[in-house]
Amino acid sequence: HMLRASDWPLPTAFEFAYRQSEIVVFETNLEGMEAADFQMKLLERVQLSNGLTLQSVLSPEVYQQLVHYCASNQFPIAVLQRLEPSFAMISLALLEYQKLGVTQEGVDHYYLKCAHRDAKSVRFFETLEEQIDLLCSLGDGNEDAFVSYSLDEMESAAEAIHQILAHWRSGSRAKLNALINEEMRAASPVIYQRMLADRNKKWMSSILEYFNTPAVEYVLVGAAHLVGVDGLLQQLEKRGFKVTQVQSKP
Repeated sequence: HMLRASDWPLPTAFEFAYRQSEIVVFETNLEGMEAADFQMKLLERVQLSNGLTLQSVLSPEVYQQLVHYCASNQFPIAVLQRLEPSFAMISLALLEYQKLGVTQEGVDHYYLKCAHRDAKSVRFFETLEEQIDLLCSLGDGNEDAFVSYSLDEMESAAEAIHQILAHWRSGSRAKLNALINEEMRAASPVIYQRMLADRNKKWMSSILEYFNTPAVEYVLVGAAHLVGVDGLLQQLEKRGFKVTQVQSKP
């Protein structure tokens, strides 16, 4: 969903697939996030209610872990105090990515604009409200585990992000699965199930319907949704479909 300046231009396989398609399918309508009315809804949704703060919903130990991280990165923890724990962690992760140069719009942003430019039809698996509800509720009932897991991930982000982008570019399903999915499933099975497995299962019903239409659809989702035992590609293979990787040309 986000890239470095050095990741452009994209591998030629992306453009090949795009040109074959009549309909482009995305996780959600990213352009809709820029609308003023949605921004207002988002600001309301990400706030903790009933006077709660991060300090009051986290254990003293995990809260101190968060305080230490913010202090080490010269980030005022007061900015996060009223945010849902999961959204607070997403905000910190975005800042971490920025420090690593991951500041460019991703593949989905780019091809959504291309689809509009070329008057191609677009489809979305989830509404913006569904995606934001998911992101804001990931830590519900497991706030300590979610925050601690997220902070640990950010500590190793510098090394991990470069490996992930390299394996994404080369199309290595096994290495991406090991780096993203298997690590997530081992560290937090609940987050893995809600973030990846459950959504993949829901999306698969729509994907299967696309095979019954005369149009050619181009499905663009985060790399973690494609790989692994619960990934969309393996789910298709289990149903008897042959999955062929398009090779990029130099």
